[in-house]
Amino acid sequence: SFCEICNFSVAFDVVLPENSREKSMGELVPLVAEAMRNHKERNSGLASALESVHIGKAGYSGFREQVSAMKEVSLRDGGNNPFFANIGILPEEDLDFGQESRIASAFFAGIVEFPPGIVVVASTFRNCLTFAMGYCSEGMSREEAEGLLDSIRHYLPPVT
Repeated sequence: SFCEICNFSVAFDVVLPENSREKSMGELVPLVAEAMRNHKERNSGLASALESVHIGKAGYSGFREQVSAMKEVSLRDGGNNPFFANIGILPEEDLDFGQESRIASAFFAGIVEFPPGIVVVASTFRNCLTFAMGYCSEGMSREEAEGLLDSIRHYLPPVT
């Protein structure tokens, strides 16, 4: 349905200033939030979904070409913007597999992106916010991955 396309299709390329590597998380988050507000004001989420459908008509090769082009840009520019996805609340009724299989915990795990890419996914189930990140050990150590997730966790305000 139309709502499902809109809810899960917003993937914007947020370009940060050249000196963004020198900024703290507290300085970067407002810049990213402002860039996202600008994208959302133009209602571009549906366009992203339609573009993906169009590319998908070529089959797997269409997506592979798109990812290869993105990889070339990343290698040329010496970096890659991280991809953060907020999946939202996972409805408990959608995870009902019968009385004998009551779900105790659930979260959405994103894809593992090849270096230099990073994908962090946020999802919520029963008022528990979970961040998940897949990574390739060729480009990032476990300690670096955990450090990134810790910096996100420490940035969030405490919930009371």
